[in-house]
Amino acid sequence: MGAALALLGVACSGGDQPELVAVNETPTADASAEPEATAAVISTPTPEPTPTPEPTPTLSPTPVPNLTRGVSDTTMTIGVIKSAQVFGDVEVGVAARVRRANANGGVGGRIIEVVRIEDDGADPQQAAELARQMVEDDGVFAVVLASVAAGPEVTDYLAEASVPFFGWGFTSGFCEPNQWGFGFNGCLIGSTLGVPDAGVDVSGREALTTYMGFPPSVVLVTTGDDAGAAASAVTGEVWGDLLLETVTYNPEDESPLDQVLAAIESNQPDAVLIKTPLSQVIDIKRSLIGRFEGPVVDDAGYLPGLLGEFAVADALEGGFSLTQFPPQEEYREVTGVVASDIESASSNLIYSQAVSLGYWSTDLLVAIGQSVEGDFGTATFFAAANTDGVAYDPGFEGAPCGFNTSTVHRDPAGGAALVEVRGGIYRPAVAFACYPPE
Repeated sequence: MGAALALLGVACSGGDQPELVAVNETPTADASAEPEATAAVISTPTPEPTPTPEPTPTLSPTPVPNLTRGVSDTTMTIGVIKSAQVFGDVEVGVAARVRRANANGGVGGRIIEVVRIEDDGADPQQAAELARQMVEDDGVFAVVLASVAAGPEVTDYLAEASVPFFGWGFTSGFCEPNQWGFGFNGCLIGSTLGVPDAGVDVSGREALTTYMGFPPSVVLVTTGDDAGAAASAVTGEVWGDLLLETVTYNPEDESPLDQVLAAIESNQPDAVLIKTPLSQVIDIKRSLIGRFEGPVVDDAGYLPGLLGEFAVADALEGGFSLTQFPPQEEYREVTGVVASDIESASSNLIYSQAVSLGYWSTDLLVAIGQSVEGDFGTATFFAAANTDGVAYDPGFEGAPCGFNTSTVHRDPAGGAALVEVRGGIYRPAVAFACYPPE
């Protein structure tokens, strides 16, 4: 899939609500047992390959037409496009946040209605067709876009149609010059896209530095495809001289770990970073943990429910994962709020990355919508978000980082947590915190 994700599909089932424990605002904390449940297994999205920057005009019409498509005096309609192999239960998070918003009067007195939820099958053509249908046939005001197939054909179309879309800002559509894509944690790859004055997301580096007590030197293990090249570019930008070597992991090689072990032996890094699909993360960690004394850290291995399989839990035991979502094992204010909202909307009480993506994307939509003044339409929404700017703050301790929406298409919000697999469960190693982009 080039610049997108490695897809790992597994069955998804409900489970008991996790027993949550308090987490201190310090680098380490205790946690309770992981519930016996399964969740959709996904790998953390890898940024798109870095293109050659070329100045391009904004995709937003000037002036923006004040369309009221999908909006009445009493309702606002939205749609959800997802790649189910990766973000299978994203609509659970959307429904949970919509339920709370509607219970509190909706957006400007308008009840939010989710009129359509579709799986694009990770197919770019299908994603484009679904976007067209939702706009032209269903007449939605906004879209929650949780797709690995939504490239410029999709995001440019939504922008040209003046349709705000919300999601995880790891693709170019959430960054300038597109001003209609709103990532709940900002634009993560603006600097690699050549967006002027774009900040760099250093939250992973800072979380690992907090854990170790000093800025560690690292060896990066990634893939040899376009996604791996993008991961290497982003990692090099974040870590600079602390990145000692990048190793390409090819599982088809006879001894794929030989190069990794050789790089560790010659460089003596403080930590090893793994940016590969989850199946490869598990294989690499199974081989490295115990042979390398420092932290072995990935950004795909924190998935509530994943450790229910003993072989997987055993392979990941002693390893670390970075997550851009607040872990549910941190018993902080936001944990209880989200768990309560999910319980009221669904029987699925494990908020996976997909559920979190849907929840916080919808939270940002609600926040901007509530700031619109005057007649509610595309122009007033655009003006509130991009001209005036909305000071977005989730409002709960331990939640994703706040930012001003006037910079959401340029800068990352910058937040991360570090979790460790210890005793067969996830335990917070560094509590979720916000780190300003550089």
